[in-house]
Amino acid sequence: MMDSFDVLLVDLQDLGCRVYTFLTTLRYVLEAAAERGKAVCVLDRPTRRPSGRGLRLRAGWESFVGAGSLPMRHGLTLGEAAKWFVHTLRLEVDCSIIEMQGWEPAPRRGTAGRSASAPG
Repeated sequence: MMDSFDVLLVDLQDLGCRVYTFLTTLRYVLEAAAERGKAVCVLDRPTRRPSGRGLRLRAGWESFVGAGSLPMRHGLTLGEAAKWFVHTLRLEVDCSIIEMQGWEPAPRRGTAGRSASAPG
């Protein structure tokens, strides 16, 4: 199937959580594109909870719900994750990131004047 295109456009909304499988799909796409000399273009957008919490995945425990040594709630956008995979896995792939323009986060309801944190 990868012979039928030159550039693969990745347009997925991720939550910034290790077990959310779009992250692993992105890794597999980047690896396959590197093997076949294809370009990847990631449409990037913010995650809902940009933070880094939880334990890192142990080396050797990678799976479809754990694509790399990231904390459980890594908070990376898919564009940032693509850069991380390219660097960490030493992939030779033409990967471009198109960042979202004109977006500003709205304040979360009920958090004015205090910090909010999710359990866990």
